[in-house]
Amino acid sequence: MPATIIAVYQQPGANGLIVSKAVRETMEQMKAQFPDGMDYLISLDTNDFVRLSIKEVIKTLFEAIVPRRAGRLPVPAELPHDDHLQRGDRASR
Repeated sequence: MPATIIAVYQQPGANGLIVSKAVRETMEQMKAQFPDGMDYLISLDTNDFVRLSIKEVIKTLFEAIVPRRAGRLPVPAELPHDDHLQRGDRASR
């Protein structure tokens, strides 16, 4: 089966996620003009890792913030006591 490879590189300073989305949208539009039986495959998109990382950060933030807002605060460990303050020994400070 004949095939060709097209590499797309983003320019310095470009947003890789935007470039990736634009390439995918363009390929989908061009597919309508392909001959019958012809298709395309994006075999490598380095921005997939970026997307997954962003998704995981959002998930972690959500998990950290939502329980506190719902009033389910974790109980903090008891803070260490200053024994000299409990004895009233103010001179040792």
